Amino acid sequence: MFCFKLTPKVKAFSILYNMAKSRNKKRKKGKKATVGAGDGAARRVFFNRFYKLLKMTGCSEAFRLLTQKEKGNIYEGRVHLMQPKADSSENLPPDVLKFFIRYCTINRTVEDIVFVPGQERISFLDLLTVDAFKEYVEGISNAERKKELETGFAGLLAAFEEFGDPFAPLCRYYNKLLAYGNWCFRTMYGFVAGIKCRNESVLGIYHYIHIKSFEPRVSMVNIGGKKRPVFQIGWPWLNEGVDWVFLETSRLGTLYKGKKKKLPICIQTHAVNRFLGRNRPVPFNVCNYAMMLCFMNEESFLIYNNRLLFEFYLNGVKTGYFLGDLIGNKVIIRTFLFITNHDTPEGNKLEELSGLTKEDISFWNIDWLKPFMDNRLEEDHKLRKLFEEVGISDLFTLKDKLNLDKLSKTFKWEALQDYIQKGQLQIAEAMEEDHVI
Repeated sequence: MFCFKLTPKVKAFSILYNMAKSRNKKRKKGKKATVGAGDGAARRVFFNRFYKLLKMTGCSEAFRLLTQKEKGNIYEGRVHLMQPKADSSENLPPDVLKFFIRYCTINRTVEDIVFVPGQERISFLDLLTVDAFKEYVEGISNAERKKELETGFAGLLAAFEEFGDPFAPLCRYYNKLLAYGNWCFRTMYGFVAGIKCRNESVLGIYHYIHIKSFEPRVSMVNIGGKKRPVFQIGWPWLNEGVDWVFLETSRLGTLYKGKKKKLPICIQTHAVNRFLGRNRPVPFNVCNYAMMLCFMNEESFLIYNNRLLFEFYLNGVKTGYFLGDLIGNKVIIRTFLFITNHDTPEGNKLEELSGLTKEDISFWNIDWLKPFMDNRLEEDHKLRKLFEEVGISDLFTLKDKLNLDKLSKTFKWEALQDYIQKGQLQIAEAMEEDHVI
């Protein structure tokens, strides 16, 4: 399964952080801890987060070891998280800036990080409190006091060491947000993020994000005798610009006769519309994120009946395939086939086992996701068993996995079952007549 990579430039993010921390320690040397006006509430929140992690790691009693001065020094060593802003060369639309500010704030506070296996999950802001504490302890010059704190907080420090780079989850959040919020057929936006030590306002370490725009790669391709625009698929990555998608020609076998080693994968807007329509009622941003996972995962590609297919999954459940054609030196995504559609492995098997034709599947509206999201088929229902044999029964689990509650639940599965049974009965009767003759 594909997961977000930490590219060299993202890894350099942590190197910048370590350099900033070192510079910050030198500037703070001999300086007394200070608390700014109105900082008391923020400081209490900071140590509430810290204490929560102490309890998780069995170190809550050690909190009493810290003096007020030490707490002030720990708090002063925290990382200041700046809000995203437009790069100096950009004039961003206000709604774009508002979108990224809102969701960067949410991502920093969402509690989905496993810090101690089996314990409740924590947020990135929780994690930063431990980082500030660790930096303070490492800078203590009194060997006896340093040893005392390292012993008292051993469980917390061990868990933090086991966890690894504290900024890795934040980098993944940013890449996920960029995948949610960008489409390759319009202006895309990416992040340039870093860490620096500053003197202005409050002395300390500041994490900043600048937003840059990227124009789509559009070209005109002759499709069906008409020139049509296609857009190369790609998504911005943190500190990397746009990662454009290609297909290695070695995977095409005899289907490709050219000399290129890789071909750009492009898509028509018609295919995007069909893709979103077939996967309703799943929100478009969730679909877009899953689409990124599809095309960034090399294992999603297969050749079936000499056709290029890219498997598409929502929350680990396959709902269909992007269908591509070789046109010149490009792979063009022409449409999206739902998993029950003709010309997919599962769709052809469904036709074979049920007797439903291509037209029947369209007539009964089981060529899109919503009927399966109604999720009303009992485990022992004949249709459920048919879908299990075809390999598409997982579609019924998506409603719960995606937490989509407001669905109409109007699809009449019994009527479809009766239709299939009548069709199979007519086939059996026709075969008997042929046998009599």
